[in-house]
Amino acid sequence: MADSRFEENDRCLEWFQKWRTQVAQRQDLAAAERNKLFISPKTMFDISSTIIGFKELLKLAFKKHPGCSIAANRINSNIVENVFCQQRGLNGQNDNPNYVQYQSTMNSILLGQTSVTKKSNTGNVDSLPFYKPSKLPVCRHK
Repeated sequence: MADSRFEENDRCLEWFQKWRTQVAQRQDLAAAERNKLFISPKTMFDISSTIIGFKELLKLAFKKHPGCSIAANRINSNIVENVFCQQRGLNGQNDNPNYVQYQSTMNSILLGQTSVTKKSNTGNVDSLPFYKPSKLPVCRHK
């Protein structure tokens, strides 16, 4: 979690948040005009959830699997949306399942879904969400 790219992501998110605040504070413009000066609320939500969600996913992964490595380009960014879509489908397109309905289908979703994409620009990808490398051999210099 000490990788400087996490800090860069945080700075990017902060930049978007400052931009949104600056636009919202423009009282000289009508709301419709202010909306044209910033990205859509859905896009802002997607940016925020991607940056925050990715960092939280890796915190969990590194805590549960110390020493693992993550290929960021292989993480499926739609995994949360996939869970909710499958929940609706398994519960008769119910937009508001209760706890019992939600709980009974969760294991089948978790066991049947992968958190990585099957294809990437680097070729086929294993369907393992995290890769834990084996120990490197000890090198002895003479």
